[in-house]
Amino acid sequence: MSPLEQELAEKLSWLVANFGFELSQSTYDPRNFGESLVQLESENLRLRFTRGRDRLELELASPRSEDEWFDFRRVLQAIHGTAPDLTLNGIGPLLQENLQELTVAFGPRFPETRIELERLQQEARDTLQQRLKLIEQEFRR
Repeated sequence: MSPLEQELAEKLSWLVANFGFELSQSTYDPRNFGESLVQLESENLRLRFTRGRDRLELELASPRSEDEWFDFRRVLQAIHGTAPDLTLNGIGPLLQENLQELTVAFGPRFPETRIELERLQQEARDTLQQRLKLIEQEFRR
């Protein structure tokens, strides 16, 4: 069992016990900065936790999509308008608070969720391009 898998088992055991999530994948490479991946799946939601160089990421996917994953922060931004910083201790309460909405968003409402997430991604790209243009203009002065 990888260190990440162990931590998830300790801190997020309620996902398996109460919501029927099952472990579908787990990898660990101690030679590559301890990179880890743990994937859990339920009927309507897939969770992929990755850790590398002490950075934890959580991505969500619908079982209806082949390999289309979305950043947890971006999903919460789409649902609530805010994108929190994540730690393993912080992910648990956020998942618990939002699990019902996430299950619906990535289950029966996945087409609408995908559209909103794509809109947010385009908005972020547009904002970045605008900032880069401003920096370029400042640099030319």
